[in-house]
Amino acid sequence: MRDLFLILAGAAALAVPATSALSTLPTAIPSPRLGQGGAVRVQPLATQKICQLIGEVDRQTGAPTINATESRFGFWGSDLGISVEHAGRLYFLFGDTHARPGLGRPHDTDLIASTADRDPERCLRLDVPRAEDGGYRPLTIPGVSSGAFEVPTGGFSANGKLYLIASTDNSPHRTMGRSVLAASEDDGASFTRIMDLSTDKFINVAATVIGSSEVPGLPTPPGGAVLMWGTGTYRASAPFLAISPSAQVENAAARRYFAGMESGLPRWSDKEADAVPLFQQSCMGEVSVAWNEHLRKWVMLYNCMGPGGRSQILMRSADLPWGPWAEPLIVFDPAVDGDCRFIQAGGPMPAGQPCAMVGDPHVRFSPGDAYGPYLIPSFSRPAPGGGVHIYFTMSTWNPYTVVLMRATLLQDQPEAPAQDAVPPRLVAY
Repeated sequence: MRDLFLILAGAAALAVPATSALSTLPTAIPSPRLGQGGAVRVQPLATQKICQLIGEVDRQTGAPTINATESRFGFWGSDLGISVEHAGRLYFLFGDTHARPGLGRPHDTDLIASTADRDPERCLRLDVPRAEDGGYRPLTIPGVSSGAFEVPTGGFSANGKLYLIASTDNSPHRTMGRSVLAASEDDGASFTRIMDLSTDKFINVAATVIGSSEVPGLPTPPGGAVLMWGTGTYRASAPFLAISPSAQVENAAARRYFAGMESGLPRWSDKEADAVPLFQQSCMGEVSVAWNEHLRKWVMLYNCMGPGGRSQILMRSADLPWGPWAEPLIVFDPAVDGDCRFIQAGGPMPAGQPCAMVGDPHVRFSPGDAYGPYLIPSFSRPAPGGGVHIYFTMSTWNPYTVVLMRATLLQDQPEAPAQDAVPPRLVAY
């Protein structure tokens, strides 16, 4: 394994090639974050839909949606809804959008929206860029195909730019064959392709920007860094981790991949092939990760196939970005938390059974599902009855839409540290 860099606190130099974009910098400052919170649990039966973000009519209530996207912007369905804080607004990246009949748009284009709203309990009013005909303007990356399953998979804000990670090269042989990094210097009005990101382990990517000394054990330079949790083969992958200095995020040579632990320290390699899984659960595709200040934990959401061939939304938590990650807990099970309410249960309902039919007209009896859980970190807040509310977007397949969700996480009291506990050794660039 070449160009692994492992350095203990107080070391004076870092053994990387002279041509590396990385420099020798002081060791990161120990953070009070580490080990502050006890184990995290999901409050049973507390996960709730707040509102339906996409479409004209809320399928559960029959009331108009807050965004009325068909009459206002010309699309009735879309999925994903990856959130990025940028330039004082909250942006959302949607994929595989379905236009209303008569609006001239290619099928399964993508789109971007933003909001200034900050109270998720009141839902979120979206502003969607319009084309000259008044309908939505598709999100495009010049030179990058954008059809079915060629969608945004992640995003972040750094260097005054809005960055987008998107999948492309979808084919019958491989779903989502390649990811690209693109950037916007005009707040999402247009994007420029920067580089290919991966054809292997970082196709769906959850990205988070951190400061210079926020995470002990990370090689974080002044100016901060971008953490990237990635998955490879669609819905058949474990997660991986990479880091890039924020100022060098457009330089592939500056990227480092988590390559395992050695003597209690993380190892970092410049080769994606050296990246090792953070845990073994080879069913992942869409993934979202964020630091939760209330829990003092990293929280990860993703979907994996559950009983009956339908996905469940799962959560793991960890003190450090590479783990160890706690065992998965179910945040949302469509059969328990969504069927007969805002997800189509599937199959004709027996006469007299009180189960709402909420499916799209062209696939009325096709069972819905839950996928694409994307955290909105800034909305997390203490729950009135105890615990912490987290908010996330989620796609439901049938109806084909995106809903805003709330789950409640509970936390055990942390164990008191041993009197002779040794502070963690740290890694530096």
